[in-house]
Amino acid sequence: MKKRIGFMGLGIMGRAMAANLLKAGFPVTVYNRDKQKTLPLADMGAIAADSPRQLADNCDVAILVVGRTRLANKPSTPAHDLGWLGEDVEDLRLLNGKDFSQAFLGS
Repeated sequence: MKKRIGFMGLGIMGRAMAANLLKAGFPVTVYNRDKQKTLPLADMGAIAADSPRQLADNCDVAILVVGRTRLANKPSTPAHDLGWLGEDVEDLRLLNGKDFSQAFLGS
């Protein structure tokens, strides 16, 4: 069984990434502050969550593509500090683009 993927942040990059996950057959739940941005993905089969909490409750793995938030500068945040996450979330790792690239390139 494929992991249920949650995707928050449906700008140019996030929308394309979520669409590719849907095309690959993953069950995807999406959330965006602007609900209109969830509609094309819902038409492709995604579940459109009404809140970040609902997204977290409906996925095994969550991907956040968001910018300019207080979370963007925290490398690791205990999940209980973020009340909008589901209760089963034990830890949250946030990487900015540079750190994400370095994690995969090993530099």
